[in-house]
Amino acid sequence: MYSLSLDHWNTSYWTILPDLFRLFSFRSRINNTPEEIAEGIVTLVRAIREKLPEAYIVLPTLLPRGHLPNKLREKNGQVNRLVAGLCSGMPRVQTVSIEKGLVQSDGTISHHDMYDYLNLTNAGCKKAFEPVYELLHQILTENEPEKDLTPSE
Repeated sequence: MYSLSLDHWNTSYWTILPDLFRLFSFRSRINNTPEEIAEGIVTLVRAIREKLPEAYIVLPTLLPRGHLPNKLREKNGQVNRLVAGLCSGMPRVQTVSIEKGLVQSDGTISHHDMYDYLNLTNAGCKKAFEPVYELLHQILTENEPEKDLTPSE
């Protein structure tokens, strides 16, 4: 599995397994437009696809930010929508929303999930990345033969 984590587009780490690639974009540059940020993410997806044509590419969405709704949270949401649109139809590329459970019904984010309203706590990570885990588990086990779990006598 390959994994690339982008922190302001310049910090990365890799984990190698040839059939799966996770691209994490935790934050976006606040000075760039949503279109520029989305195009940067999609450019990385295309580069990954060129190097790993058969790999699954999993794109968790940008996290929401700020205790209350704000322009930067709206901007991240716009980036997420643009990336989803630009990647729709790309084979073996899937975006995964990771904000569900973080934003409360009143639009606020709890400090228990994002201690500074930008970075995740352990509890926030569990909420945010459960859908990613479920998708990765599905991808990694979809071609495994079913095991007979009936007790043998």
